[in-house]
This record gives sequence, structure tokens and C-alpha cells, in this order.
Amino acid sequence: AKTKSVAALATSVEAERVREDARLTAALEEAKRRIDALRTREDSHVATVREGTTAQDAKRATDTAALNTKVTDDSTAAGAALSSAMAGAKTDVRQRLEAAEAAAYAALAGVSAAAGEAAGVEEGRASSEGAAEAKNN
Repeated sequence: AKTKSVAALATSVEAERVREDARLTAALEEAKRRIDALRTREDSHVATVREGTTAQDAKRATDTAALNTKVTDDSTAAGAALSSAMAGAKTDVRQRLEAAEAAAYAALAGVSAAAGEAAGVEEGRASSEGAAEAKNN
């Protein structure tokens, strides 16, 4: 009876060990499944972040290229406007100088004419004085 009792206890202990092993194996499998699910979800998040970063990098590159083009176009337009303004200013200055030169020549002609008139008046006076003196002698 004791042997049967010991055998029954051993069988009971063995059955309990098998059940505990099965329970632990099931718990380990569940833990592995949860870890795998977490890894999958984490990998998905990492992929999403990488896609977003790649998209941002592409947008940044596109925006930078567009900005460089705009700056180049604006600089070219500003340079053209400045060149045009400078050409206009040169033309204006040239015209003013030519007008001033013409005015100076006109003034010189006026002075020359006045000097000629003055010389003529002086000659006429000298000749009338000479005639008056000759008459007096």
C-alpha cells in the first residue's frame, strides 16, 4: 500500500510537473508572441519615421532648389534693372552735359558778339573823335 501510495504521489507529482511545464511553455509562447508583436509594431513605427524623414529631405531639397532658382532669377532681374537704370542715367547725364556745352557755346557767341559790338562802337567813337579833332585843326 505504501508503494502504491508513493507511486500515486510520484504520478501525481509528475502530472503536476507536466501541467506546470505546459503552463510555463504556454506563458513563454504568449510572451514571445507579445514581444514579436511589439517588434513588428516598433519596426512599423521606425519605417514610418524613416519614410517621413525621407519625404522631408526630398521636400527640403526641392524647396532649396526652388529658392536658389528664385534668388538667381531675382538677382538677374535686379542686375538687368540696375543696368537699365545706369544706361538711362548715363544718357540723362550725357544730354545734360551736351545741353550745358551748347549753352556755354551760345554764351561765348554772345560774349563774342558783344565784344565785336563794343569794338565797333569804340572804333566809331575814335573815328568821330578823329574827325572832330581834324575839323578843329
